[in-house]
Amino acid sequence: MQITENICLCCMDERKRRHRDFSPQIWALLLSWQEVPPEAVDQPMCNGCYEDIRGILIERAYEVESALASGTFPDPQTFIETYQKNSDQKRKGKKGEKVSKIAS
Repeated sequence: MQITENICLCCMDERKRRHRDFSPQIWALLLSWQEVPPEAVDQPMCNGCYEDIRGILIERAYEVESALASGTFPDPQTFIETYQKNSDQKRKGKKGEKVSKIAS
């Protein structure tokens, strides 16, 4: 594993990071649970964030196993596009433009 020293995109702290191999399905679940920001997908992360995510996956193992067994996963790209759209709207809102809220 390659170690880099930079900003962890999960916690936004400056720490040593390593790339962790998670499948696209696991990233999709983490995004749907709002446990990671979209920009952190498939990016190196610090040990603290890795341990947190590992704990989440262990705690939610039943949900992970169910999703793997059924083959039904949210589309990670949908979460990323929605996040980018919301970020763009927030930036526009800061410039004085009206921002509509998206119902959850």
